[in-house]
Amino acid sequence: MDRRQWYCVGLVVAMGATSCIRDPDSFEWAGEWPDGGIDALLNQYHGDGDGGGDPDVAVPEDGFQSCQDVVDHLGPVSSGVYPIAVAGEELQIYCDFSADGGVGYSLYEVESADLQGDPLAYQAACDELGLDLVVPRTRAHLKAIQGFHGAVPAVVGVYPRGTAAGVRLHHWEGRCEGQGCDFYLDDGDVGCLQERQGEADLFRPLARVGEGCEFGQWGQGEVGEEYRGRVVCSLNRGGPEVAESCWEYRVGDTVHNAGPDGISGVYQLRGEEGANYQAYCDMTTAGGGWTLAMKVDGEAETFRYDADLWTSGSVFQSSAPDLDRTEAKLRSFLEMPATQVLVKMEAAGGELPARPAFQSLVLGVKVDSLRGAFQSGEAIGAGPGSDSWVDLLPAGALQRGQESAGLNQRFGAEAEETRVRIGILGGPAEGSYESFVGIGASGIACGQQTPVAGNTSFGCESVPGDTNRAAFTAVLLRDVPVRESCQAHREAGVARSGIYEVQAPGDEVRTVYCEMELAGGGWTLAVLFGQEERPVRFSGEYPRPGGSEYGSWVPLMTSVEALQTPGDAEQVRRHLSVEAREVFAASGREFLAFVGGNTQDYIRGRLPGTCNFFDPDVSCSQDSEFFSVFDSEGEVLLDEVRACTNGRHVPGFEDDQFNEFGLHLLHGPVDPDVDTFYCAAGLGGGAEPWSRVFTTFEGGTDPQFWSRGVLHHWGQDTENNGQPGMLLIR
Repeated sequence: MDRRQWYCVGLVVAMGATSCIRDPDSFEWAGEWPDGGIDALLNQYHGDGDGGGDPDVAVPEDGFQSCQDVVDHLGPVSSGVYPIAVAGEELQIYCDFSADGGVGYSLYEVESADLQGDPLAYQAACDELGLDLVVPRTRAHLKAIQGFHGAVPAVVGVYPRGTAAGVRLHHWEGRCEGQGCDFYLDDGDVGCLQERQGEADLFRPLARVGEGCEFGQWGQGEVGEEYRGRVVCSLNRGGPEVAESCWEYRVGDTVHNAGPDGISGVYQLRGEEGANYQAYCDMTTAGGGWTLAMKVDGEAETFRYDADLWTSGSVFQSSAPDLDRTEAKLRSFLEMPATQVLVKMEAAGGELPARPAFQSLVLGVKVDSLRGAFQSGEAIGAGPGSDSWVDLLPAGALQRGQESAGLNQRFGAEAEETRVRIGILGGPAEGSYESFVGIGASGIACGQQTPVAGNTSFGCESVPGDTNRAAFTAVLLRDVPVRESCQAHREAGVARSGIYEVQAPGDEVRTVYCEMELAGGGWTLAVLFGQEERPVRFSGEYPRPGGSEYGSWVPLMTSVEALQTPGDAEQVRRHLSVEAREVFAASGREFLAFVGGNTQDYIRGRLPGTCNFFDPDVSCSQDSEFFSVFDSEGEVLLDEVRACTNGRHVPGFEDDQFNEFGLHLLHGPVDPDVDTFYCAAGLGGGAEPWSRVFTTFEGGTDPQFWSRGVLHHWGQDTENNGQPGMLLIR
């Protein structure tokens, strides 16, 4: 890029120019010219070398040394090409200010026919310029590199930590300016790294060797044939800011390959007064973003109910921040607010795996900090109920007559009474609470001294099963803000799909799955259609066929990921839904329908009119307006599409023989003989002359009709019926 062209870009940013022709022979600017014309303007911006120019915007005499340097001198700027001084030469380097809060990642592409199979040739091409092979620091950074390069890099600056042949990503590290640094290649730790034999070559970088996983298969072999010829180089300076919580890393997509658990692992966190500390981040369970607060050994006495560690301002064994079996109380316990608590339990005894094998349970509880909650001593209720608690341990058991769950749970003031800091107490209907599942227990449960953490019901009255078992436990936190919609979360900077909380006007707080990466993001998952039989009408009042409101987040996340993975969609069995009447009422009426199985793609459109297609008490079938359905590329797939529902309580449709409840998208010619348009009635039994674009229709044995999953034509063949699918709204 010509220097005057670059000045033009800089002027737009730094001096408010509204237009600028980037041609050195026809240099125009729509702003007001200073006396002296263009030369004076350039000197005002850059300085004339004799102390002239505006020092607030002047380029330093020795040029910009990095993309961060650009921001330091010019203030906030857009991603683009800037002149950067590298090894005494000026290179036109692309600076990305979109990823990881705009820290300024430098990217420079070299294209050459000499870049073939040997990764060392790619490394040499960067070395010759005084640059490194690019290190994708985070997932957001790798996506930015992909956007700049038009593809995932062929070779990255990621090297073995040692000479032992390791086949897991945590055996590797990024190298930034000669020092080890964090990197990201995949959410997992094994699947995307090609197995190697013998000793690792400490000086040979990872190359993309084949397809597979989100960003490809990697190894120390030759670059895959389809990826050759180009390399991305970088200064590899700067990185994401240290976040206050794991949630902040997760929603900003600033995750990296942290350890043997993939993107879950130990991260740096910023505490109060700016001091950093370490804590394990669970980035996958129930949407991820969980910060480890404490670990408790149920066979030890460290964290009995009345122990000072529950209320004191001190940490305990903070040098053990990983999710292992070493007891600890971290700074997050003292400082971090939370709206949800994640309890993890592993039964003690027996032959345990190297990494703890936890079962997980999510509690909805709002606290300014765990320490503050326990200092108050006040009981704080938190669901869910007994079934979820006993499932944390093999053969778990609890008295079922009455129960009390949450924080600071106790019955009576006597020392012998069972009490628990986090957990559930159970008892017979006419008696006291005696059995428990939880953490920080004390007292006598059914004649047994309770373990500090675990489950006791042995010898209890009216208990289905006996157990007196200690457990190793971990407590993690996240503070999930409530916003009006998934779109509002997206506009607030949430970049990663997952579980979030929304509250539409007039509605209660709902926990929903937000899709943040398809078609601009901000989509709320209304229903996931699995393949486990046919869901029957509505479940309760939910305005779709079947499916229980999704509160079981782990199966939901697993199902969504499977549905979007070619070849895995057939594994989606469960029907999961959320009541979407108010969510849709507050939306822009957009829909996105995704059908898995043989069709790994989605369709989009905007539902017409004012009728609420997610209200089970109304029919949105008569005189529906026509609209278009678009494919994932934004091209019109079908015209003359109509949407319809039959309300659950609409007269004449309570016993609809076709079970035609929920949203349906139909396509076909206008039939002048049809005066009244319903999903099933009035169209020859619901079939002719309309084709089913996306429907939950069932009728007879005709293969055209849906029997288990979603039936769809999309103007294509009729063989892909009964596929799992999902419907999202925005």
